[in-house]
Amino acid sequence: MKHSQDVEPILDSIARDREIMRNDGVNRLTHRIPTVIYEELQRQGVADDPDLFKAWLNSSDADPWRIWPGRL
Repeated sequence: MKHSQDVEPILDSIARDREIMRNDGVNRLTHRIPTVIYEELQRQGVADDPDLFKAWLNSSDADPWRIWPGRL
């Protein structure tokens, strides 16, 4: 079963947060991942494996959803 989601509001909020969030403290908001993307990562087994998920978060595939520019 395929799901769909309007990700434009999420991308807009990410662009806004990249501009206004300092992200220089201990706690950082690193990504905002749409539900449909996360569900696909679960189907692939990526979201359930901490090492694979961290690698995905640091990959260019996650760049559209990235807020904090650092690496995990």
